[in-house]
This record gives sequence, structure tokens and C-alpha cells, in this order.
Amino acid sequence: MSENQDNRDIQKKQAENTPAEGGGGDQDDLVVTIPLKRHLWPDEAALKKEKKKTKKLKKLCIVLSVAFLAGGWFGGSLLPLPKTVSLRYMIQSAFGLSSENKVDEVRDIMENSWYFSRDISDLDDRLTDQAIRGMTDNDEDTHTEYMSKEEEADFVQSINRNYVGIGAQFIMYSSRAMVTKVFNGSPAEQAGLQAGDIIAAVDGKSMTGADSSAIKEAIQGEEGTQVVLGIVRDGQSQDITITRGAVSATAYARMLDDHMLYLQLYQFGDSTAQDVKNDLDSLIGDQDSVSMILDLRGNGGGYLNSVQALASLFLNEGDVIMKQEFTDGTSTSITADKGKYEQIHHIVILVDSGTASAAEVCTLALKQNRDDVTVIGKTTYGKGTVQTTTEFQDGSALKYTNSRWLSPDGTWINGIGITPDQDVDLDEALTMTYPSMNDGDSYGVDSVSDVVKAVQTVLKYFGYDPGRTDGYFSQDTLDAWHAFENDHGMQQSDVIDYTGYMNALAEVTYDWATSTAHDSQLAAAKEALHE
Repeated sequence: MSENQDNRDIQKKQAENTPAEGGGGDQDDLVVTIPLKRHLWPDEAALKKEKKKTKKLKKLCIVLSVAFLAGGWFGGSLLPLPKTVSLRYMIQSAFGLSSENKVDEVRDIMENSWYFSRDISDLDDRLTDQAIRGMTDNDEDTHTEYMSKEEEADFVQSINRNYVGIGAQFIMYSSRAMVTKVFNGSPAEQAGLQAGDIIAAVDGKSMTGADSSAIKEAIQGEEGTQVVLGIVRDGQSQDITITRGAVSATAYARMLDDHMLYLQLYQFGDSTAQDVKNDLDSLIGDQDSVSMILDLRGNGGGYLNSVQALASLFLNEGDVIMKQEFTDGTSTSITADKGKYEQIHHIVILVDSGTASAAEVCTLALKQNRDDVTVIGKTTYGKGTVQTTTEFQDGSALKYTNSRWLSPDGTWINGIGITPDQDVDLDEALTMTYPSMNDGDSYGVDSVSDVVKAVQTVLKYFGYDPGRTDGYFSQDTLDAWHAFENDHGMQQSDVIDYTGYMNALAEVTYDWATSTAHDSQLAAAKEALHE
């Protein structure tokens, strides 16, 4: 009988000998039982433990005897049981699995008893990977993860945005690839490619009907090799020969006017700070004073050493960029190095919900160390932790959170984000999630649909009056749709079909990529710098 059962019996006796509330009773008849537990000396405890082992050993002998009988009696088989699996199963059933090392126990079962293990050639590697992913998958920290060799390579590339190519960005518009940006110092810029050029052919092969992935694959290649782009510029066709080279596309800079610099950072990669320095040297030149718009919208972060080097371009040496607190309670301060551009006065930082991690570090470092910084846009993501990556010899890696970061004044924005000084929305057409539409579907007057609502939002974005934006296809919506089709070279129709819907969305993408007319946040930044 266990110790818990003894306690229950004692409590029962106490209840039987205790008068009920309000019932009176003779106090002299009250019986109180006090439990006593005999103390075991070390040698007695060891003997008790040894008896338990002996009991288990006897149990094992019985199980083995049954197993041998089941396997055969003097060479004559009685029960057709698989030898190793059955024996292991019977032992496990008799004793249960050890709780001291569940991982090894489960792995043993998966390797030797799991039915489907025989169909998996790389079972050992798969079980290892799955076990590690299980250990790193937790609700407290979604940023810690195990990455395969391929995943780790993709992760690094996504931060550095480096590749071998020509250094140009394009979008698909009306089934054609149109160049939207040419990065400073890139092979494309050196060869004379310009924003607005239409890529009609690559190495003599027409790109008509090709998707963006096929065009990208055709343009990229070995470093030092040449690619010939057949482009259309201002209605005229011409060929441009470009020598492919290593490209890092984490930064883009240009002058908006004589004294206003625009700097867009996509990520904080290994070469970001040096790329920005090259751009600033080229664009600022010998000017005594310039203002700057630092666009960090959609910047998901990057490397700590990169944000330190980048922020140092705009801070005094020794300024605290961030504070870092580790698991063991120790902390350190990351400070700015030499290299500040003294010509830059008054900075506006553009942020949104996609601004995270290192981009938030940069925002607060400039905001809290300078008195001429204004933050405009929407509340940022709010990632206040730091990850480090440890690689294994096979190329896989573990990315895990090793600390949290605080702003120079000690603020932790994790899960909260940075509230901008000026909250400015973009047009709904630029931020909404567009509903899908099946090819073959169509919507006409008096129909109601989320697709119609999306088109009404697009019409309003371009200045047309759809009458309403609730998804009801009214006559006013049809009139606005006809005007939109006419102005954008589309075939006029009384319905919104799949082709028309896709064209409407493409016009929004084209407008945003080629014009700043609807960038209300950028407009607010310019206005702030002109005050």
C-alpha cells in the first residue's frame, strides 16, 4: 500500500471521530490519529532499492521465458511471432519506456518498430532534422529555427540580396518586363540601361509570354559573361550588351532635388553600409548641407554589425545605437564608430508594419540621438530580440535568440513597435489584400462581390467615382469602369471578367513602381523637410 493510501485512511478515521458542525458531542471521546513514518537509514534505503531491482529482474525473466516459449519449444515453433520486434515489444510492454531519455527511446522505436521506417532511405537524417525542428519550435519565440543547408543559404541570400546578374529591378506590366530601378554602380547602369525600358528579348530570344521567373533566369548567369538585352525605349528597339557581375541590392539612393537625398534600404546586409557610403559620396559631393529621407518601409532587418556601421554614418562617435541583454543577465552597449556625414541635416524616416528588427534599431538610434529626426508612416512590427546563427559541418544551421535589444534610452519595443511622429496612411488600394478570382467568372450590374469591391477601390485610387465601395455593382460603378478601360487601353466591357480584373491590379502595381503620385507618406516626408 502506498503512502498516499495511508494518508487517505487517516483522514477517514479523523472524519469518523470528529463531531459534525453544530452537533455538539463529547470532546473526551474525540480521537486524533497522527501519522508516523519510519526513517530509513542510508543502508536500509539502499537495500530497499536493491529489492526493487531484484523484483524487476524476476519480471524480466518471466517475460523472456514467455518470449522463448512463444518463439519455439525444443525446435518446434508454437507461435509465429517476429523474433526481434516481438521481444522488444514484450519488454517495453512489461516495463514501459524509460522516462530518463525519451528522445533515445522514441528514436529506437521509430528506427526499429515503426512500420514505415523500411520505406525511408535517409531515416536517420530525417529523424534528426525532425527532432531538432521540434525542439526549436515554440510559442515563446518564433524566430528560433533549425535550417537545412539549402534553407540557410536562402536565408543569407535574402538578407544580403546578393547575386550574379546585371543589377536592375523590373515588374511585369501588360505581359512585358519593364525596368523600374537600376542600382547605382551596377553592370546595368554602366551599360546604360534605364528605368522605363521594356525588356523584349534576352540573347536574341523573345520574352513575349515569359513570366518573371523565366526572364530573371535568362538574365542571370556566370560572373564575367555577357548578356544581350533587346529593349524598347520610347518606342524604339535597340540592343544593350551587359557584362554580368556580382550585385548587392540592399540599398537604392537618388537626389529628389538639389538638396534632398532619398535613401531606401531593403535589408541590412553585409555590404549595405559600404554601398550607402559609396552612394552618399557620389550624390552629396561637395554640398555643405542636404536633408535626407531614409525609407525603411518593408525592411525586415538584417545583421547587427551592418546596422551599427550604417547608423554610424549619421551619428557621433560613441553614441549608443542599442543595448543588448543576454540570457545570463549581462549586457553591453553597441556604439557608433567614426564616419558621420556632417552635411546631412534634418532626417525623415519612413516606416510601416513591415519595418522590423535592425530597421527598428536604426530608427530609434537616430531618433534618440539626434534632435532633427522625424518618423513618419505607420507603427512598426515590434521585434526586440537578437538572433545568432551557428552552422554545422554539413551546412545546416541553428538560428536562435541569444539576447534582447533595447533602444538608447532603454525602451523595449518587442510586440509593441515604434509609433511614428506622424501617422500617415497609404491609399487602401496599396495596402488591401486582393481577393482571388477564377478565370471564367464575371460580374455585372446588380451583382455583389469582394472582387467588385476591390475594383471600386482601384477606380477610386485612380480618381474615378464608382459611386460606392461596398462591393455592389451599381450603374455608377459601370460608368467609372468604362472610363477606366478607355483611359488604359482596355477593351470595353459591361462586366468585370478575369482579364479585366488582372489588368486593373497590374495598373496599380505599375503606378506604384513608376510614380510617387500616390505615395502619401513620401509626400508627407517632403513636406516635413521643406518646413
